[in-house]
Order: sequence, then structure tokens, then C-alpha cells
Amino acid sequence: MTDISALEAYAGQLAEAAELATSSAQTQHAVVNGDASTDVLTESGLVPSLAKQAVLSQAKVTASLTEVASQMAGAMTYPSIALGLAGTVSGGYFSVPSPDADEYLILYENVAGVATERKRYPSADGILNLIRKTGSRDVLRILDQVGKSALRITRSGGFIVLGRDIFAELGVALGVAKNVLFSGSARGGAIAFGDSQGKAPLTLTRTGRFKVWGRDILRELDALGDGAAFAAKLASINQMLTPNTNLIVAGDSLSAYADSWVRTLIPALTDQSRTLTNLAVGGQTSSQQAGRLGALPFLLTLQNNKILASGATTVSTSQMLAPDGVTLTTVWPISSQGTGPTWRARVSGVLGTFSSATFTGEVPTALVFTPDAGQLSADLPVEIGVPTESVWAAGHEYDTLLIAMGRNNFQDTATVKRDWLAVRNWQRTLNKRCVMVTPPNMSGEGIASGPAKYAAIVELERYAQELFGEYVVVSRQVLMRHPDTSLTADVDAVADGRVPPSLTSDGLHWLPATGHAYIRAAAAAIINRKGY
Repeated sequence: MTDISALEAYAGQLAEAAELATSSAQTQHAVVNGDASTDVLTESGLVPSLAKQAVLSQAKVTASLTEVASQMAGAMTYPSIALGLAGTVSGGYFSVPSPDADEYLILYENVAGVATERKRYPSADGILNLIRKTGSRDVLRILDQVGKSALRITRSGGFIVLGRDIFAELGVALGVAKNVLFSGSARGGAIAFGDSQGKAPLTLTRTGRFKVWGRDILRELDALGDGAAFAAKLASINQMLTPNTNLIVAGDSLSAYADSWVRTLIPALTDQSRTLTNLAVGGQTSSQQAGRLGALPFLLTLQNNKILASGATTVSTSQMLAPDGVTLTTVWPISSQGTGPTWRARVSGVLGTFSSATFTGEVPTALVFTPDAGQLSADLPVEIGVPTESVWAAGHEYDTLLIAMGRNNFQDTATVKRDWLAVRNWQRTLNKRCVMVTPPNMSGEGIASGPAKYAAIVELERYAQELFGEYVVVSRQVLMRHPDTSLTADVDAVADGRVPPSLTSDGLHWLPATGHAYIRAAAAAIINRKGY
């Protein structure tokens, strides 16, 4: 009986297993063969058929790709802020190329139609510059007071002064002679710098010789220094390290007029033998000033979109287009400032002269461009809106630069900041020799009387101090220290964070005997104190 009972039980188990197998097969069949809308009931709950899983997966992939595409569209690179705002909705992101060589892109968020900066991305040059400043390949680094490398000697024989590889610029392949130990000439040094292994990358000898890795640099340079090209390279390096003491001014009407502080600055300086070139012109925005100086390109359209190899090419459009796409008034040098009827510039890299037979006011109406002889052997096709670079200030790139622009477009703070940076970078001295005079404010631009305009003025003042440090004349603050306390208007202006009216002629332009005198004294103090 026992065996029969066992067989019966086993038969029952087999029947149950068969039922389960049949049920599983049916479930599997439904999962495998069900349509795109089928859900199969299992012990774990509803499971979509393979067809439905494929549809759901495709939907997820599509949604992910849509999100990625949306993010990419929101962070696409546009040539200007204006185009970035036009191409995004509020809450979206876009990037614009940075004017700073150490940066690649600036990321903005479109906040209700206003571009708000979020991040800046370094360029390859910026990363390389950082590596050069901090790289472990250096065997010797001498730092200045702010931690930047003043002098570096690398293991590969590089001799880098203030960021410039002197040997590379001179085309001298000195290489590494040997890792000189403190023996022989190294021990005879008046000063010798050694590494952790007792090797001397730099030695100054008692006889006045200057040795890098045991090689007499001055003697080797003397031996290689024959020829005008080599002498020119040496002169270029020397000029970079020891800039001109002459001055050049980029500004608007506050520094353009004959009785402005700029025109009386030289007598206030310790060294009065220097010259001053005043490029300031009234009514100009910061972009126009930067374009006139040559720090920013402007765009022209030439007849038939080409530069004639000889003769004059008619200019179809003589308006400047700033990088943000805004059309500005002409950047033509105004004759009343002594610039004359012609203007030197490079059009698509071709050096030549602009001239005009007629003017309407200060705007040339028959503008032509004539390339210098020998610049072109054949007509040169150019694009519509060809980049044009002013060389009006050529030869002054090593002068001490006074920047006094931005009042005419101060509420466009992003543009003014870009233009200040471009003008600073236009100067070719290694340590930028700049003095910044910030835009003042006037009636209706104070803490209470015009908070939005006041905020823009203060934002620019702070940026100027970030960019130029102690080399800044904050004109508003300078003049607020000298009110006529007997005048209610002056007292009220200072309380409102504004320039006292008694120091101005029309609420903005400073009086020569008072307002200009204070600005001149502040600028002269910086130049005299810093040896500019």
C-alpha cells in the first residue's frame, strides 16, 4: 500500500508540475507574442509583452535624446550675446566665445530675456599658461609678490622671464648642456640656486657671468647676436619688459575736451618729458573707442566684396558692428580731434588707408579703402562684413594706457566690461601698465533717485577694481569727497551717492578748475607712485 500511495502522490506532483509548466508556457507565450498593448499577469504582477517593452524602451530613448538635444540647444555656442538670447527661451543656456585668450567660452543663462553669466571655460592657451606657471617641470621658480612666476628655468633648458620663453622667442636652441653640480664654476658663483640633488640650474658668477645649467648665456647670445633680425627680437623683448613712459588715452568727452584733466596731466607728473596721445572723442561708446583704438574689430562691406589690388575700393557700409551684433555709429576719426581726413587700418589683414571726399557732419559719405603699394598682387575676395582692425594707435602699444570710457553706454555693463578687457589686452606690455578712470554718475542716477542706473555704475566700479586693482580712479568717489557743503544740492547729491553738481558744468562734464583738477590729481598720484 505504501508503494501505491507513493506512486499516487508522485503522480499528483507530476500533474501539478505539468499544470505549472503549461501555465508558464502560456505566460511565456503571451509575453513573447503579445502585441504592443499587452500586459501579462504573473506572480510578480503585470509584465509588459516584449513588443510593449520595445515600445516603452524606444519611448525612453526618444525622451532621453529629446532632453539631451534640448540641453545641447540650450548650451549651443552663439557668436554674440544678442544671438544667444534670440536662440533660447527663458531658463535656457547658451555660450559665447570669450574675448580673453585664456578663456574659451562664457556660459550664460537666459533669465527673462537677460543674459546672466554662469561660468567661464578655460582655453587651451589658458591651461597651458597655468601649467607654465605651476608646472613641476620647473627646476627653479622665482615668484613675485602675488605668487606669479617672475623667472623660471625648466628641465628642458627653457629660460622664461615673466611668462615669455626668451630662448624660444630668440630662436636659440640652447638645450641642456648638463646638470651642473656645485663644483667648479658653480662654486665660484656669487649667487647659486641649487635643487634637491645639489645641482645648480642658475648661477651668477663673481665676474658677472650669468649661467643656466652651466652655460654662459650672455656669451652664447653674444655669439648668436649678429644680424638685424636677432637685434629686433632682443629689442622687442626689452620693450615688453621696459615699456615706454609715454601715455595714450582712450576715452569719451570727459577726457576729450581741450580743458579736460587729460590735457593738463603732464605738468602734474614727476617725469614731464613724456608725451601724451589723446584718442578720446566725445559721444562715443566703449565699443566705438575699443574699435578706434584697434582693440576690437569692426565690420565693413566693400563694393563687389573684394579689395582691389591697386586703386581705391568703395566702402558700401562704414558702420562699425560690435561683436554683439549691434550696429553703431561711425568709428571714423573725428577731424576736430586732429586726426585728419584719412585713417590707417587693416582690412582682412591688408594694410591701407581709408579716405573720404565728403562728410555729413562727422560721418564720411564717400568712403574708400586704398591698400598700400605691394600689399596685393591681385584683387582679394572678402566676405560681407569683413573684419577691419584700426591701426590708428599703431606704435603706442607699449605706452602707459589711460582708460576713461564707458559713460555713454554704462547701463550695458556686459559690453563695457568686454570692451575694457579688450582695450587692456590691446596693450602689449607684459605687466599691463594701465590706469582706469571709471564713469561718473549724475542727477537721477543715485541710490534713491535712480537705483538701476546707480547699480550699473557701482557694478562697473567693482569690475574695474577687479581688473586693474589699485590702478583705478573711481571718479564718483573722488568727487564725492569734495562737495560744497554750503550748497543743499551738493549735500543731497552726496547722500544720494552722486557727484556733487558744483563740480560739473552740466550735471556730468566736470569743471576744469574744480572737478577736472581732482581727477587729474588722482590719476597723477597713481602714475607717479607706480613709476608709470
